[in-house]
Amino acid sequence: MTESSPQPITTTAPLPANEVERLEALRRYNILDTPPEAAFDRITSLAARLFDVPITLVSLIDESRGWFKSSYGFDIREVQRDATICSFALLSNEVLVIPDTRQDHRLACNPFVQNEPGLRFYAGAPLLTQDGFNLGTLCLLDTKPRDALSDEQKAVLADLAAMVMDELELRLAARKIAQIDPALLEVSGGVANVTGEAFFSALVQHLSKVLGVDYTYIGLVEGDHQQAIQTIATCAKGQIIDNFAYLLQNTPCQEVLQQRKLCCYPQRVQALFPNAPLLEPLNIESYVAVPFFNSTGVPLGLLGVMDGKALTNVQLAESLLTIFALRIATELERQQTEAARQQAQYELERLVEQRTAELSQANELLQLEIAERQQAEAALQKEQELLRVLLDNVQAGIVACNAEGILTLFNRAAREFHGLPEQPLPPEQWAEHYDLYLPDGKMRMSKNDIPLFRALQGQTVENIEMVIAPKQGKARILLASGQAIADSQGKKQGAVVVMHDITERKQAEAELLISDVALQQMPDAILLIDLEGKIQRWLGNAEQIFGYTAKEAIKRPVNFLHHPDIKATMTAEIIQSIQTTGKFCGEIPCLRKDGSAVPIETTAKTVYDTAGNPIFFISINKDITERKRSEAERAQLMRQQIQEQTARLKAEADQRRAAFLAEVSTALASSLDYECTLATVANLVVPFFADWCAIDLLQDNQSIHRVAVADRDPTKVELGWEIHRQYPRQSTTRKECRRCCELEKAK
Repeated sequence: MTESSPQPITTTAPLPANEVERLEALRRYNILDTPPEAAFDRITSLAARLFDVPITLVSLIDESRGWFKSSYGFDIREVQRDATICSFALLSNEVLVIPDTRQDHRLACNPFVQNEPGLRFYAGAPLLTQDGFNLGTLCLLDTKPRDALSDEQKAVLADLAAMVMDELELRLAARKIAQIDPALLEVSGGVANVTGEAFFSALVQHLSKVLGVDYTYIGLVEGDHQQAIQTIATCAKGQIIDNFAYLLQNTPCQEVLQQRKLCCYPQRVQALFPNAPLLEPLNIESYVAVPFFNSTGVPLGLLGVMDGKALTNVQLAESLLTIFALRIATELERQQTEAARQQAQYELERLVEQRTAELSQANELLQLEIAERQQAEAALQKEQELLRVLLDNVQAGIVACNAEGILTLFNRAAREFHGLPEQPLPPEQWAEHYDLYLPDGKMRMSKNDIPLFRALQGQTVENIEMVIAPKQGKARILLASGQAIADSQGKKQGAVVVMHDITERKQAEAELLISDVALQQMPDAILLIDLEGKIQRWLGNAEQIFGYTAKEAIKRPVNFLHHPDIKATMTAEIIQSIQTTGKFCGEIPCLRKDGSAVPIETTAKTVYDTAGNPIFFISINKDITERKRSEAERAQLMRQQIQEQTARLKAEADQRRAAFLAEVSTALASSLDYECTLATVANLVVPFFADWCAIDLLQDNQSIHRVAVADRDPTKVELGWEIHRQYPRQSTTRKECRRCCELEKAK
């Protein structure tokens, strides 16, 4: 869509309550008025395809305009802030959807809405920083009204907006890292050719400039008990001021010297040291300092910076102060050596004038002087070697050329990138000799595209993406930043470029996108959990199973999904399983967002980095409600079958008992011969109750008379009678039998 810039309108969106802080956060990213970048263009293109809209924008709102970092289907790069629909989206951290813009009174005078063909549909997801500021939107636009977005569509749009913020954060992080190398080069270059007192003054001035702080100073300890500090170089507001002394008691400097290490208070230092004498008069808000020592480990003093506002570039300040504190100690020792040399020379001259006879002693002092000078030269060479080692150990590639464009410096990383050393080649031959390509990796760079040549021409070169594809090595994707080099009179001496390898980051971004798409297709809830137990990714069917959106679940502890009746012992077992085996598999009772219970089968596993350190957990959660219901139904059916079988067996037993009693009754009634009758009863009992049976009668004389013997094996009946005749029952047995019979009669 192509439109002319709109005329001023009368209806405007109110400013957010935190507008000043929001604009400061926006400027922190240094993104406005930068060229288009493929990473953002991919997101707007993807959003257009996902939602089937003709226009998608990454819109950033500053004081007066809406500026588009990426625009799909829209040719204008910026519009007045009053003309942007996105200015209304700044007032909320939720997705703003306007199905028909001409039905919204807020847009009654908006030319982009009222002109033909007009923007008739709008949906914008806020671009939220980590500290909660709304920078703008990732928005969808259409020239015809549309239905409102579903909750799932809003979540997808919010996720795409989060991807835009991820790109901005990566860009900011890369810029901060890139600051360290140029800053180190700038300070090192500023003090490389000076020594003595001039070295200290130059150092504090360059550190103040690079770090952007109000005060930088070098102080030496005074007194045997480290009671005071005497400055030897102080830069205040960009100017060298007179040196001064102050007591260490109740100051942050005392902490630095006592702890013998760097101390950093990026904000509220006055509140931490309310009795420090200089902090309040100078209106100091932040403080960083590092001690330096002599060769025997005795603290000589400290190098510190202070500022009237909170310190933001903490990492840069700590790195530079640590490096140059060592250089200060070296310079102090060099000065001490030089002072000793001068003293020796003075003594030599005095002794020559006074006592010619002591010429031999004077010669010895002369040799000492020569040795000290050699030591000083060795120290200088050591310093130069240190700078060379520093450059070779910086992970970024560093390339420099002289004012004529002839390459003069390749550090180790640059040689590895190209697979070639530096050659004294003119700029016209750089691209072909060193295999320099544009970001697509296919088109070779022209001379005017090469970051080093652009820096040599005085252009600002910052985070320029390029590809090095050596014929005998692998291709690398690099971010290049650089600047021209000038002497103290401003005369151009050459240029330098710092290159950071972002190949792995690019690959990781592509793999992460593929992984997210794949995981979203899984039927189970896929959770990525950090080592503190907080949810970081909400994938797969998680929203359908638990009822929470990704925005509601992410950053919350994973146990907020667990049923409150879960015992502490179960939680302890889960933690122990993951700690000892790296995984857990089991059933965990959970609650949905609506409060309903849902049984979950959880499989959790620890994910490790290449060094074997745990980095996060991945949890696969399956809703087993249907399986549990099926198991309950099977258990109920089994109980019914058991009850039916028990009832059937009881009925069969009752039937057999009734049949036995009927047969016994028939036998008793069929004959008056009791012995014959009892023998019949014994034969009935054997197959029904036992394998064999004996019937004894108690006679009137209290003796026992056996009248019947039966056995399942008829051949053993006679054996039973024979045993009875050979081993008759004893009288005690008869007494027991008699008592048993009496008891039965009583019953």
